[in-house]
Amino acid sequence: KGVRSDIYEVRLRDQRQSGGVEVSFNDVGFGLSQLLPLIVQSVASRNATVTIEQPEVHIHPRLQAEVGDLLVACHNENNNQFLVETHSEHLILRLRRLVREGKLKPEDLCVLYVSRGKRGSVVDRIRIDERGDFLDEWPGGVVPERLNELL
Repeated sequence: KGVRSDIYEVRLRDQRQSGGVEVSFNDVGFGLSQLLPLIVQSVASRNATVTIEQPEVHIHPRLQAEVGDLLVACHNENNNQFLVETHSEHLILRLRRLVREGKLKPEDLCVLYVSRGKRGSVVDRIRIDERGDFLDEWPGGVVPERLNELL
């Protein structure tokens, strides 16, 4: 029989490697430890509203986009609703693609842009069609900023 103890360690196994390489949280980026609670809450919750602040912090852009896959899967399978505050273009692009692919209904995605106004915060809704295209322009030139950097 094993010895009982209150001491434990969560380890991660990279299944992409043959034999599966085990690592501790100390050996992976800070972002994964920030993302793990989001993953657990999203998968474990049913019929819940989950609020998330900047899930993209400290994670690779590819993983930022994959957060979109997680959110949509947990919305579709667990009937969860997510309120996400993000600055990640990668996450928004993935959600738009999932709408285009029919994995998320446009009416199930609401993009709100919050900016400062003279009398406080201003919230603009940016509608999305069934192709994942924006029906409304981004206020303040957010999306054109990317193009400006490329030129």
